Amino acid sequence: MASWETVLIALPDRKLTLGTFDAVGKEIAAVGHLWMRKVVPFVNGGPPEPAKLQRFAMSENGKEVTVELYYLGVTRTVIGSLELSIFAKDRQPLVKVPLVKMDAAAEGATRRACSSSPYSDATRPR
Repeated sequence: MASWETVLIALPDRKLTLGTFDAVGKEIAAVGHLWMRKVVPFVNGGPPEPAKLQRFAMSENGKEVTVELYYLGVTRTVIGSLELSIFAKDRQPLVKVPLVKMDAAAEGATRRACSSSPYSDATRPR
């Protein structure tokens, strides 16, 4: 990584498929990890308490930096909608946010915006 100033990396769970979201129920389905540096989720009007975060020290070229690890899970609410939960150390999520499926027009606009990416179609993140 060239610079450690601000970092946000989302890594999907290795078992994640489109079918994962169709099969989600009341139990939490793991969907990935989120690594952050100098970025934190907004929890109850501000940053989470430092004691609730999982922090790791990493180094590059002799410079040590601290990053936070969050776990991402999805559940289905009582009304049937999907909800993303962000976890740190505790079994209780730091924050929950609704997941909304993009319509085809919005998704097409996103793909067109990404078409100028330096990635080839085979390596473009999706």
